[in-house]
Amino acid sequence: MRYEQRIRKIANKYGYSEYMIKRYITFLGISETIELLEANEEPLPITIQTNTIQIRLEIIKKQLEEKQFEIERIPYTRRGLKIKYAPFSVGATSEYLLGYYTIQGAGSITIGDAVAPNPEDQVIDMCAAPGMKTLQLAQDMENKGNILALDRSWKRLKALEYNLARCGVQNVITIQYDSKKLTKLKYTADTILLDAPCTGSGIIRKDQERKKSRKEEDIKLMARIQKQLIGAGIECIKERGRLVYSTCSLEPEENEEVINYALNRYPVKLIEPTIKIGSPGLVNGVSDYLSPEIKKTRRLWPHKDGTEGFFIGVLQKCVL
Repeated sequence: MRYEQRIRKIANKYGYSEYMIKRYITFLGISETIELLEANEEPLPITIQTNTIQIRLEIIKKQLEEKQFEIERIPYTRRGLKIKYAPFSVGATSEYLLGYYTIQGAGSITIGDAVAPNPEDQVIDMCAAPGMKTLQLAQDMENKGNILALDRSWKRLKALEYNLARCGVQNVITIQYDSKKLTKLKYTADTILLDAPCTGSGIIRKDQERKKSRKEEDIKLMARIQKQLIGAGIECIKERGRLVYSTCSLEPEENEEVINYALNRYPVKLIEPTIKIGSPGLVNGVSDYLSPEIKKTRRLWPHKDGTEGFFIGVLQKCVL
């Protein structure tokens, strides 16, 4: 069977745009691409993040088990729990309404381990809404220090403020702001989280429409925005401070190539993220100009890790 015919057959079978199948085969090969597509057919497990500002993980686990939930710890996270069986919606418990936990993908929960700010830090969350990752920052900071949480969407910012209030977070200042203009605030931080807007190809397991809802032009557009955001963020990190970059995209242009752009343009270096899951960032089969340092980034894959697709890179500002 000719290559183009095979691409079309695979795309039709799994319901993807043909360009996506071609891209995956380029950096994964055909057999592993099929593994990825098969994994994306499986529903994403329900996972929750314990809010340790309000309650200990062991206690919330026991309380939910008393309501007949079947739960197990996620071994590669500090605060994550996997719901194996739910007698009713995990978002309808009194514990959820009291802010004892949030519903969040297992891949996203790992970002807290990668950022891990200190209680006395000045922190910026550049694209913060709806606030699940802001909560992780606040927990590590023991509700101390200062977090500046920004989002350009007023509606999403209101959702963030509601979530933080529900969870008892008190060390966050929220501002409706476009983080591409971050330098105009003239504010520097010890730690910056940039969970960048992206095409979301890593969350197909919970949003099947993303198999066809994004075009190649969308990837290029998001990559341009991501580079503007990461550049603005780096300008606002203190010396030896860190910027943690993440997306829920599988596309190299939105991940490895954005990090490579930052390495070439700014006084930063990559450091290994302190997470216990994932594979090194892609270098081979992506482009000819990526630094071998890119292997210090981490990718979480649906077919390898059982999570949503997720990317993490940790940049440290060099001393000039």
